[in-house]
Amino acid sequence: MPLGETLRRAFKTRDRSRESYFGLYPFAWKPDWEDSIEKLHRYRAPQETLTWVNQVSQWPFERIVPCHLSAPLSADAQVFRQAFSFLYRPGHRSDADPLPEEDFELLYQLDKTLTKRGITPPAKPL
Repeated sequence: MPLGETLRRAFKTRDRSRESYFGLYPFAWKPDWEDSIEKLHRYRAPQETLTWVNQVSQWPFERIVPCHLSAPLSADAQVFRQAFSFLYRPGHRSDADPLPEEDFELLYQLDKTLTKRGITPPAKPL
């Protein structure tokens, strides 16, 4: 999204706090965003994720400090496990309805820029 449009939208948003990135979001939701989010829930390695969730749930913690939300969050293992409950649904498949390539456009651009500036190493071929 062009910078001018990003700034116009930022001034229209209700929450311009630091926690909400001052209303600055360099993207706009597409009209069919709900469909893409639903596909994303089924897209990534659910069994590997559940294995990780089970491991983390064994730790004695009281808070989670995410990098993309207000922090810290009061949460124990049960709350943490509940956040991934959608992966336990019957019929959950990681290869069902892959996301359209255009949904990854922002991530591809970020990856390209970070690699070009030497911040991240080039991706290894699969």
